[in-house]
Amino acid sequence: MIEGRNAWPRVGTLRQQWLAEFFQRKTAPKPVLPFVTKMLVEMPGPVRDYLTSSRRSTLYEEFGGPADLDQALRDASTGQQARMLLRLIAVAFEHQMTRASQDCKNTWRPDQYGPCSSEDAALWLRFLVNTLGPELGTRTLQPYQPAPIEQALIDGTPYQGDVPVDQAEVVEESPGEHPATVVLETGQYSHAARDGRDEDATSDVTVEAENSDAAGRDFDGAEAA
Repeated sequence: MIEGRNAWPRVGTLRQQWLAEFFQRKTAPKPVLPFVTKMLVEMPGPVRDYLTSSRRSTLYEEFGGPADLDQALRDASTGQQARMLLRLIAVAFEHQMTRASQDCKNTWRPDQYGPCSSEDAALWLRFLVNTLGPELGTRTLQPYQPAPIEQALIDGTPYQGDVPVDQAEVVEESPGEHPATVVLETGQYSHAARDGRDEDATSDVTVEAENSDAAGRDFDGAEAA
């Protein structure tokens, strides 16, 4: 829980930096207009609660929102107008997900209150990653790469942390037994015994054989003398 509450604001900052670069594009990819239309018709929570305040948010300026809207619209193409609408919707989602209150840290948790529900956050992230991502050319802007906590929302799975839990399993040795195999952290295997004998037993046999050979040589030398 603590890791998630710390990770959520951090990834929000990175996501908003990416969005600031995205809104520098001159045109909007094809999926933008259908998504904007859907958001204005269905009005999910963040859009319903904050859309009318989006132009007064600092995020609007960070995302390149024009100060003189009339001037911007005068020469704007249809694609550029769609991008302007998406900017307002992006501000609404991002504000409710990261800046509206201290409870924004709960956005990633379905069982906790936040100004933006985890369901609505997943809706926005799926658009950025699954819908918008494939439409972007890599020469100007790389598609947005979600962090593990964002990917968990997209997939509808519990967040397990940024660092995968160590899945290594060690087979404990029972009294009087020698383990045949020990599983290492790297996933490789170390065979500690062969044919029922461990390394110590093999060493003992080797030493005993060497001693026997030496004794035989001494006896042969004494007999020859």
